[in-house]
Amino acid sequence: MAQPAASSDSLGLNVFKETEKTHVDVVSVHGLYGSREGTWIVNGSSWLEKCIFDRVWARIVQYGYSSGHESTVFTYEGIRDEATKLLVSLVELRNGPKSEVPIVFITHDIGGIIVKEVGE
Repeated sequence: MAQPAASSDSLGLNVFKETEKTHVDVVSVHGLYGSREGTWIVNGSSWLEKCIFDRVWARIVQYGYSSGHESTVFTYEGIRDEATKLLVSLVELRNGPKSEVPIVFITHDIGGIIVKEVGE
């Protein structure tokens, strides 16, 4: 069964939650057939919010990419392209007063490979 294509409004970087006193950026990257928001939902609510935002001063950022059958992330070039998009988006987001806070990545499946490629 073919997976529905991801809508363009669920792709790219999205600031899910933030506080004025951000001490860390937490960036989540979903895996194959997942989604920017849906991967992290348990019992109707985001565990990123419950487990992280409610406990530390974090800005929670979610990155989404096309991950269904039509996706290019099944190739090295596709992974590299998504890693480049993620890196450019993070540089743009962190260009400002919160640019010095550490980044923590939470990934699932191929999302971890995309993040690893960002560091290459």
